[in-house]
Amino acid sequence: MKMILIFLAMSFTASAHIYDTMQQCLDRYGVPESTAHDLLIFKKNGFNIACMIHDGKCVSILYTKEPVAGRRGAALTIEEIDTLKNANWPSEKYAHTSEGMNEKWISEDRKACVLYNTMNHTLSIVTPESMELFRAQKELKNSQQTQGL
Repeated sequence: MKMILIFLAMSFTASAHIYDTMQQCLDRYGVPESTAHDLLIFKKNGFNIACMIHDGKCVSILYTKEPVAGRRGAALTIEEIDTLKNANWPSEKYAHTSEGMNEKWISEDRKACVLYNTMNHTLSIVTPESMELFRAQKELKNSQQTQGL
């Protein structure tokens, strides 16, 4: 078991971290596999990693395992989730809740929220900045829809 944890820790030392600059993300991974608006999408160690960039810094990260033979990526183990969670926002205490298909951890300082969707096997690490951006985008979309009526 210790060997697995050591391997996981070593394999994720090059992973993107919350609040890394865009340049740090590029230095870790090289050229992104693809980009879309404010997203940089990379592949590393069998994972797809999507970094949301705002004001030059990574404010949200989404991890999924790469699909094998056209099938959805496998579920993340609790060890993988803990490794990614702690690499991005080390905190001795997280409040954990289960909500339907989602597992949720909020750091004690409330500056990081980790969400794992058990159905589509995605792990998201979000910050207050990214939540504000999501809210603003939703409000803009709703406003545009109302104007179109």
